[in-house]
Amino acid sequence: MTRIATPGRAAARTAVDKMNCAIIAAAAARRQGHGRGEGARAPAALGQARRDLGTVPDRDRGGAMTPAGYRTATARLPRLLADLAEGDPRRQVAAMLADAVERIGAVAASPQGGRDHSGGVSDGGATTRVKHAERLRRIRAAVNGWPLRSLPGAPEPAPRIVLGNPRRLAGRKEIRAFPPLIAVVCDGRSLRDVIEAAGWCANGRTQRRVTEAALECLDDAADALGLGRAEPRRA
Repeated sequence: MTRIATPGRAAARTAVDKMNCAIIAAAAARRQGHGRGEGARAPAALGQARRDLGTVPDRDRGGAMTPAGYRTATARLPRLLADLAEGDPRRQVAAMLADAVERIGAVAASPQGGRDHSGGVSDGGATTRVKHAERLRRIRAAVNGWPLRSLPGAPEPAPRIVLGNPRRLAGRKEIRAFPPLIAVVCDGRSLRDVIEAAGWCANGRTQRRVTEAALECLDDAADALGLGRAEPRRA
């Protein structure tokens, strides 16, 4: 049966479309925190990660990178770190890991042989890359239980395994210690995503084992970098 378009029916359809758009926009605004204080935010979109407003510290020079009187919108902490205290060494080393990964990829070469802040010829960010690459190497070594310094050309030791697959079950891969930290801390994925991507069932027992192992790895890395270990949880 052919439907006959009428002005009333068209107006109703337009009203419903506007209502749906308003609902989506409102949900996106709530997710991004628009209207809650100052600070730049990602464009309103349901696919964007949640944001928190705060001050971004400058771990290299001390102080803060956020200008006085302003707040910076940063991605909300992953669930693995959200319950940790601000001064928890595991949270600090996770921030150092994310910072190192971001800096290595973000420092672009300087065009036209520009000069650095001291008046010398810029090296195009090579010094910064080397510094953060070394920090990333030390964190990776500590997470895997490797010596922080190794002989040049020595083979890389076996990685630390969080969940192995001794029975060689089809479709199930072993979960190593370092890649899940990169996935959660740097890529914003959840441990559940990591577990399921490896072919494991993300039940409560498996998630608990991987979570405890990830926190233990961060604790080892923090200790190796001189941040100390987390205080044992009181019973």
